[in-house]
Amino acid sequence: MKRFLPGLLLLLSLIPFQIHSEENDFSKTNLSETKISEPTENPETTINPKLIITKINFSGLKKTKDFYIQSKVKKFIGCPAGEFNRTEFETILQMEGIFNNIQISLNERSETEAQIDVSVEEKITLIPLPFAMISSSTFMAGGIVMDTNAFGVKDMFMVGGFYASGSVTGMASFSKSPSATGTPGYSVFASVSKNSSEFTNLDNETILEYKSFAANIGVNLSQKIGEHHTASVSSGFRMIDADQIKDYEDVGSGKFGNFGISWSSTYPNWNGWFMSTCGAELSASRSMCTNPDFNNSYKISGSLVFQKPIIPKLRIYSKASGTYSERTHYANRPNQGDGSVNILPGKFVTEKIYGGNTGLEFSIKKAKYAMISVYSDYQYVYFENLDDEYKFCHGPNGGVRVYLSKIAFPALAMGLSYNVPQNLWQFSAAMGVSF
Repeated sequence: MKRFLPGLLLLLSLIPFQIHSEENDFSKTNLSETKISEPTENPETTINPKLIITKINFSGLKKTKDFYIQSKVKKFIGCPAGEFNRTEFETILQMEGIFNNIQISLNERSETEAQIDVSVEEKITLIPLPFAMISSSTFMAGGIVMDTNAFGVKDMFMVGGFYASGSVTGMASFSKSPSATGTPGYSVFASVSKNSSEFTNLDNETILEYKSFAANIGVNLSQKIGEHHTASVSSGFRMIDADQIKDYEDVGSGKFGNFGISWSSTYPNWNGWFMSTCGAELSASRSMCTNPDFNNSYKISGSLVFQKPIIPKLRIYSKASGTYSERTHYANRPNQGDGSVNILPGKFVTEKIYGGNTGLEFSIKKAKYAMISVYSDYQYVYFENLDDEYKFCHGPNGGVRVYLSKIAFPALAMGLSYNVPQNLWQFSAAMGVSF
């Protein structure tokens, strides 16, 4: 859904490969998801710092398996009580995205031993999720049934469909994250779609339109390298059967075989209000196609993200990313999401784009069931226009987000952006997704 819904990947972030349709594509949001939880208090009394932590007790687990969450924090077993890092411990739990109201205490177990007692509330993770989005140029609505904590071990399954600007898509996926013990993760994905695709130039004028049927299958293998790094390989097959409309260019059909590799590094930090992240990602993919116009096409993408609290309720964020591609089919081309911006027309695509954003996000209200935040950033992007000339655009972007604490998805988002050189205002509103 990259054409108009870059944030839906937030809901699908456990799937380490992109989901494509003829007209639309999902792209990563430019912000990490905000986790809603009450800040942990410090209830324990002072204990002997030389005591060795020998046990971790969890209470409040209903669906999540104890052995699974124990594997995430086993590094703290054997640690002296005086060296226990509460922030790091809670960050690990918050990164799972399935807990709310985490309470942590460090208590004496014997004359030589200490234990960590943890109380959690589990979020609702089996979700029948309706979602919708409307922007200045597009509309989408649909539904997904998903479980982000399947079997109590953070496996994920998803099945659903959506309608978007003349396209109808059905999809299903299952994924297992790589474990802390070194066991690789994997994911499988399949989709079919019937599309009426439209692309615009920088002035938001239609320059290409076609109808098509597309089918996708894909598999991804991922492996954690240390605590912060993940490497993955992916492969897939895609078929595009396109029909020309009116007098527009014939975009061509074909059968595509894809192979890709990627590496990512993430350093998260939870401060009681925001899950801030510093990290990097690099990926490369190559496609073989039965249509010689698109054979041996390739993409190389990279991104850097920086998020850091200034005060507990206010954080600064910045992301820069870029994609270089050659001989890619229109349905597979990068868009503004690959440049970390949303100031370009929603149906504009290119083969080369580099951009970024820098801004602030502030929590204005935190209640038992939700948190409201406001954000504002400035965006800048350099890209190849459809006439093969390079253009530079920039402009402000801002809006409001509402995050639910009991359910693992955003409830409401609204935003407004302005492209200064193009004098282009764009409004977006979403329910059940983030953009």
